[in-house]
Amino acid sequence: MHEDLIAELRRGSFNHEHDAAMHAAADALEAMQADAVLWRTRGEAMQADALRYKTVRRMNAQAFAEAYKLNIATGKPFDEIIDNLQPFYDAAMKQPARRRFAHYGVTR
Repeated sequence: MHEDLIAELRRGSFNHEHDAAMHAAADALEAMQADAVLWRTRGEAMQADALRYKTVRRMNAQAFAEAYKLNIATGKPFDEIIDNLQPFYDAAMKQPARRRFAHYGVTR
């Protein structure tokens, strides 16, 4: 992202004190870039975790038990199982509430 600026900062001159300060600035800029990538990665992981949690909250006990049994039987990671189920729960939530809760005897 800032490679040109970092290269410019690292270019030498005849003033060694100035060069040391410029190298320090380039090091700091590189460290900030690495931190930005790390925080972006952590943020994406937190978003994925939040979506999994939302999906599991929507599951009834039987669906959760089936996902858990699948995890035990196949060794497939539980997070991956939940990720694969998420589109189905999203589609179900887009239906009108009357239709979603009809199996509970709710008629309104």
